[in-house]
Amino acid sequence: LTAPDGTGEGGANHALDGNRLEGISQTGAKDCHPWWQTHLGGDHEINHVIIFKKPDSFQHKMKKFHVEVLKSLEEATAEVFHKSAAGEIIGVEFKPPARGEFVRIRMEECGIIHMLQVEVYGTPVSS
Repeated sequence: LTAPDGTGEGGANHALDGNRLEGISQTGAKDCHPWWQTHLGGDHEINHVIIFKKPDSFQHKMKKFHVEVLKSLEEATAEVFHKSAAGEIIGVEFKPPARGEFVRIRMEECGIIHMLQVEVYGTPVSS
């Protein structure tokens, strides 16, 4: 995963490979405030983000996290806090759509980000 120190155990790109069944992206078990992010390649209006968690004993560990849309690496334009670990699929909706170039998933506490896939839905904004 993309992390402040550039480390990660599960490969950040697995969450963007289109495979909802295998290929885990995860952080280490002792990481505090771990995060994963992707660059969208330009400005977008983001409507929703869907996170697919692996249906196993680790799915309960990913709880209390933020889904952020960022204009730059330091400037969030929108944020949704999700506190439940229930379910294999988590949908996060942005109303009105959030504008930005990055989407980040960030844990509130120490824990594991453990997911199969992240899908970001929105439209590119022309300059």
